[in-house]
Amino acid sequence: MSTPAATPLAVLKNYFGYDAFRLEQQAIIDAVLGGHDVFALMPTGGGKSLCYQIPALLLPGLTVVVSPLIALMKDQVDALRVNGIAAAYLNSSLSLEDQRAVIKQLERGELKLLYTAPERLFGRDGDVLSLLKRVQVSLFAIDEAHCVSQWGHDFRPEYLGLARLKKEFAHVPVIALTATADDLTRKDVLERLGLHAARRFVSGFDRANIHYAVVPKQQSYERLLGFLATRKNESGIIYTLSRQSTETLAAKLSADGFAAKPYHAGLDQGSKNKHQELFQRDEVRIIVATIAFGMGIDKSNVRFVVHMDLPKNLESYYQETGRAGRDGLRSDALLFYSGGDVMKLKRFAEVEGNPEQTRIMLAKLWQMADFCKSTTCRRQQLLAYFGEQAKGECASCDICAPELASFGVGTASRKSSSPRGPSSKVGAQDLPYEHELFEALRTLRRACAEREGVPAYIVFSDATLRELATYLPLSLEAMRRIGGFGDVKIERYGKEFLQAIFSYCAEHNLPTRMSKKADVPRAVKRW
Repeated sequence: MSTPAATPLAVLKNYFGYDAFRLEQQAIIDAVLGGHDVFALMPTGGGKSLCYQIPALLLPGLTVVVSPLIALMKDQVDALRVNGIAAAYLNSSLSLEDQRAVIKQLERGELKLLYTAPERLFGRDGDVLSLLKRVQVSLFAIDEAHCVSQWGHDFRPEYLGLARLKKEFAHVPVIALTATADDLTRKDVLERLGLHAARRFVSGFDRANIHYAVVPKQQSYERLLGFLATRKNESGIIYTLSRQSTETLAAKLSADGFAAKPYHAGLDQGSKNKHQELFQRDEVRIIVATIAFGMGIDKSNVRFVVHMDLPKNLESYYQETGRAGRDGLRSDALLFYSGGDVMKLKRFAEVEGNPEQTRIMLAKLWQMADFCKSTTCRRQQLLAYFGEQAKGECASCDICAPELASFGVGTASRKSSSPRGPSSKVGAQDLPYEHELFEALRTLRRACAEREGVPAYIVFSDATLRELATYLPLSLEAMRRIGGFGDVKIERYGKEFLQAIFSYCAEHNLPTRMSKKADVPRAVKRW
């Protein structure tokens, strides 16, 4: 499949609807296109996937993406297909007939991206690996690369086999990507994957749109209800330490009028899939989960993450809180802390027969506890852990902005049209927007999503709808200046979204505000 675009920037605009790269995306993409192995560490929501998706469209053959979770593969493939990109996944969720269909597509050279799991890549029969040797593979992308390291927070033994890629496909570049890895983990990833000459890119860890708060665990359920009361129409994830806690808390929340479902490894696969799908499609607003849920979840409109119990280390905390606000809009991270949780987790940190790993895991647990007990800026502490220096106090955590700590959970009155703190730098969010139109566009988006059979956020992010409701484009050409509208989405959805905006403006006698857009930096987006 050839692409009409000849440059990374043109692909970004034509397929994904954005006209500028963020962080080190451009440099990473250039390194990959230059045939180099690459290690890329970027913050959650910072646009890691574009670092291999854009090269995939510019390189002549197939890009193989190794991913740890089936849900992530489906999300990514659905999003690519909505943008008009030929992509598929190969995993155990597919029927034998569907698997054969994907293999035929591969053999005919009809796919640009194939997503698969490491255990499938190196299965006993070796079918996938032998198949890839028969087609033109131009790039391997290893997502969630920290999973290969025993020092990382989510070690997966099956990832160790990925070192074979540099041996079996010596001339094919590999890009390894992660959002959470300290210095020890980064070095281990490069060593275990055999990426000795890789170009290394470490972008900033700061998630400026997330407000961090840590509060005492006393009366945690009552405080949680107060926190949720002002967020009834918003999606969120609540993490607990045990399977039983997820079931109990989800039931209590449901009884108190909140649409909540549990998710943990002990549920049967059918229930897990159903609960996750309900959450992704906004039919359930809250998932109460153990850490079995969430890695790779690409839902961009999660507005809050709550930890009812202490995470085992700051990497886990960073990654789990990072599932909020992937669209760049204001989001909240709330943690209930008790010293008793430290003692509970201490038992899990001890690795039998491996005193060195035990020492490291315990040290990480103490750092997590210190973060909770500290009286200095949360953001400064979090960034310092990853070796990054914050620029002064953040004005967007419970330490720097204690007046937000109404009822002890880090929020005063909700200003739904404007964020606070550092996220106030991000452009269109600062401007007033038409709330009624925004809700109408959300309804239209959901209808489009149901028609396409995908979650609503895959059609457009909340940030894109916010821009539409802010600037009121009244022509398809004007709509092209809104983030998220590439050529395919303009053709597929442009007219009906334009009609909704046109009708609203006519009813309320409102002119377009596109002239203001030229003077305002584009809002931060999940690219």
